[in-house]
Amino acid sequence: VLMLPAGAGLSVSGGDSCLHEASAGASSAAQSRKYCTAAANTPPRKVNQPSLVFFFRAFGCGAALAGLSLKNVGVRLMVGDTPAGEEFGDIEFTDGGLEGPVGFQLSRKAVKSMVCGSKVSVTVDLKPAEDEAGLAARIAELKKSVDGDPRSRGVSEERRRRVLLGKLLPRELVNVFAAVKVQDLAAALKSWRLDIAGYVGYERAVVTAGGVNFADVVPKTLESRKVPGLHFAGEILDCDCDTGGYNLQTAFSTGVLAGRSAARSLCGE
Repeated sequence: VLMLPAGAGLSVSGGDSCLHEASAGASSAAQSRKYCTAAANTPPRKVNQPSLVFFFRAFGCGAALAGLSLKNVGVRLMVGDTPAGEEFGDIEFTDGGLEGPVGFQLSRKAVKSMVCGSKVSVTVDLKPAEDEAGLAARIAELKKSVDGDPRSRGVSEERRRRVLLGKLLPRELVNVFAAVKVQDLAAALKSWRLDIAGYVGYERAVVTAGGVNFADVVPKTLESRKVPGLHFAGEILDCDCDTGGYNLQTAFSTGVLAGRSAARSLCGE
């Protein structure tokens, strides 16, 4: 907090300087849930949590997929059984989960949903350029080609299916879909579900969510309604935005408004 003379104050915060009692990651979600009910009644300050994060902990993503990068895939965020967002782009797998530009875009809604106890998953469309019927037809043609290859003579059906998968997917994903029947493969590739177990903490978050409720500040000056002369700006306010420069603009705009308002209060205006 930067205190100005004559009782005027300006409070600006961002990043992990705005931490609350809740710890990062999956424990943050569990510990923050108890604040959600109270938050609905316009509290003076909402619990803070990471908002835009690069990394999700996903069930089923381990060392076997670590280092895999998928480009130009479709990703849909599911909160329970309800679609909550959709993006197209790249995702990357680490030894504990997934990250990348697409996850970053969807993380704001995902983290807020997990904090309030909702189950979150993503479905990945590995073949977004093809509809399911077209993909199924191409898979059928590829299967005919594999079965008709002289090298397939005497080879088990399971082995042939792996050869087929190798023509459709990176080798790291062959084991993931090895048990899927050929007739179900198109649907599986168009909707690969990953249940999200948690999220990274403040150490890799770009912004924080939560903070001083706008009901407790004067909108035209950002002065506290409870402490005259104290003005707020930036992430200390309960205001976070999607990626795309909006959080920076919010910081700039609230900083200018709060700073000018604090200066005017010194002059008795």
